Amino acid sequence: MIIGGNGTQTDIELREALLKFRGSIAHKNGGKPYAVFNDAEMESLLLVRPKTISDLVKIKGFPSDGTRVLAYGKRICEIFSDNIPTTKMTAF
Repeated sequence: MIIGGNGTQTDIELREALLKFRGSIAHKNGGKPYAVFNDAEMESLLLVRPKTISDLVKIKGFPSDGTRVLAYGKRICEIFSDNIPTTKMTAF
């Protein structure tokens, strides 16, 4: 079930990138993926699509002095920066 985003190819790619990232961090640390960030936090990431740490810390669960932001906040933002659609978006 896709909640964050609107189900476009970009949304699917972002979700897959976050899941892969979360899984790799969990595996590296010997923990569970939801300990990196849970599904609700992932949905918030998909809705906000933070491209900067300033954007990321506005999301519940990602405080500026928190381990998540300090340890891998930059990489989370890069996931969204790397997946910017190349086509122009039009306003409604």
